[in-house]
Amino acid sequence: MSRRQKTEIPFTRCAVACTSTGALDYFGKIDPHLYQLRMHVHLDTETYQDGTEIDANTFYRWMIDNPSQLPKTSPADLSETIEFFMDLHKKGYNDVIVVTIASALSESANIIRQASVLLSRRMRIHMLDSGTACAPEGALAIKAAKMLNAGSSIEQTLHTLSEMAKKCVSFPCVGTLNYLVKSGRMSLIKGFVANILDIKPILQLGNNELSLKETVRHTDKALDAVVNYIGQHMQQHSVSEAYAMYTGNPEMLQQFLTKLKAVTGLTPSSYPITPLVGAYLGPNAVSIGLFE
Repeated sequence: MSRRQKTEIPFTRCAVACTSTGALDYFGKIDPHLYQLRMHVHLDTETYQDGTEIDANTFYRWMIDNPSQLPKTSPADLSETIEFFMDLHKKGYNDVIVVTIASALSESANIIRQASVLLSRRMRIHMLDSGTACAPEGALAIKAAKMLNAGSSIEQTLHTLSEMAKKCVSFPCVGTLNYLVKSGRMSLIKGFVANILDIKPILQLGNNELSLKETVRHTDKALDAVVNYIGQHMQQHSVSEAYAMYTGNPEMLQQFLTKLKAVTGLTPSSYPITPLVGAYLGPNAVSIGLFE
């Protein structure tokens, strides 16, 4: 059997999927055996499929142009999710590893679990709750595809992804609380008790928990605070991968990256925060995701 045939064998049985919150649309060329379960964005009375009918730039322009309006989001429902996996089954996949956005942030993981039970006689769906969101979520899916392509078993791949997910942390800096408050998502933030909107919260996301680190009054000080938390994290943990993320303000991103390099030496690649997550952060937010 040739070397080429060996690398193709795992994919005749197992695909990799990711919820569209994983930002795979912005990673450039990805493995052809890697698929996205796309979620939905609701603007006014219109509904758009994330990534195919609306991209991050268009979405954040809408937020900036319509500051008084609240965008809404929804996961793929059960029928859409079943259809998605059945399409993969028709392509010849008997197994699918699917990486999801943190179950603490979305119902997607629960819907996928339901679909896996209903489809259990046709195919095996191996769900990994990433405990995170955005580019780090997508990075886990890309890692899975690379491991399978190199000949790793499904079990080996899931074990590696699970260990990586446990050691992933993100530090979002949000320009305004308006979108979290209006959407009713403030309850997701552990430890937040303030009732004022004119602050810049520094958050931490990891292992399916979103918590408050600090609140700051000015953007420049908020970015300094994020960089300091990253520096503290790096003193205790080695960093193998880093992903910078942003919503609708490239200037804020560049300011953040400059501060980050000066303090930590990190020069990560940058990826848009997908509309599904940005809807709750607003158009002026940055974050970084770190893997040990």
